Amino acid sequence: MGVSRVRERYELLHPQDEWRYELRIRYLPKGFLNHFSEDKPTLNYFYHQVKSDYMLEVADRVDQEIALKLGCLEIRRFFREMRGNALDKKSNYELLEKDVGLRRFFPKSLLDSVKAKPLRKLIQQTFKQFANLNDEQSIHKFFEILSPIYRFDKECFKCALGSSWIISVELAIGPEEGISYLTDKGSTPTHLANFTQVQTIQYSSTEDKVRQGMLLLNVAGAPEPLTVTTASLNTAENMADLIDGYCRLVNKVSRSFIVPVQKEGERALPSIPKSTSKVPVSVPAPLTPQPPFNHILLEVLKGLLIGIPLQHPCQTCPASEWNGPGTVYNRAQS
Repeated sequence: MGVSRVRERYELLHPQDEWRYELRIRYLPKGFLNHFSEDKPTLNYFYHQVKSDYMLEVADRVDQEIALKLGCLEIRRFFREMRGNALDKKSNYELLEKDVGLRRFFPKSLLDSVKAKPLRKLIQQTFKQFANLNDEQSIHKFFEILSPIYRFDKECFKCALGSSWIISVELAIGPEEGISYLTDKGSTPTHLANFTQVQTIQYSSTEDKVRQGMLLLNVAGAPEPLTVTTASLNTAENMADLIDGYCRLVNKVSRSFIVPVQKEGERALPSIPKSTSKVPVSVPAPLTPQPPFNHILLEVLKGLLIGIPLQHPCQTCPASEWNGPGTVYNRAQS
């Protein structure tokens, strides 16, 4: 989706002071850190993106030890020429505390919960653990510590599988697991499809009063489309754009996999012409449509009933190499 369409479609829904535009790296290749290590500007840009998300979304909820380590790694990266024992000197620590500000490196919850003197000792001790790391090593260590508590390599959406018989799940979309879902926190992701299996993507809104979003994925080898119900059309469109980007990335094509939903009138059969003869014409009664049998949904239900994670029956896809860019991505501030 281009910036012009974003402005036309979304800016009127929010006051101007709630908007900002970000250039984000959203589609990640498999083994993206190895790829980014060969491209230092991309590695640094992605690091700043992840660090910003961490500070905004999860920093105030992590353990004190984790917050100290991540903060000191950023100090190490920020002051590249600083010696390992430099913070032991009072003037250097005061420079960090007053001129730069500890809030740049540590969450507010940590600064409010620990008194100044003990906090200074904790920062000095923790910083020495990373004193010999260079810029790139600090970034990789930051990712290593953060990844078990914050999966920055995938995006998750609260939604439901199916359209009528609904199962609430969290759908995860990312380079390592493709499209998968979790039924509760801490559970093992259940694989649904690889991006190489997705043939077409459609999204629309339901016709009921709630006006939920609907996402349909045609997956190679599956007898029925994978149907996902979302809280709104915007969420369905966001998921469709993300999956489409990954499909284009792994298949190394520029064409979009999103196809428009046909309108009801476009599916209607042509009307029967009126007969000019007086011979009565027998028109067969229309067949009663049979409800679709959602094979994927049945597999999910069976897995939930017997308590084991099930693999989607269609997952015979080779790993793909990366050859793609980032994307322009917008979001409204809450």
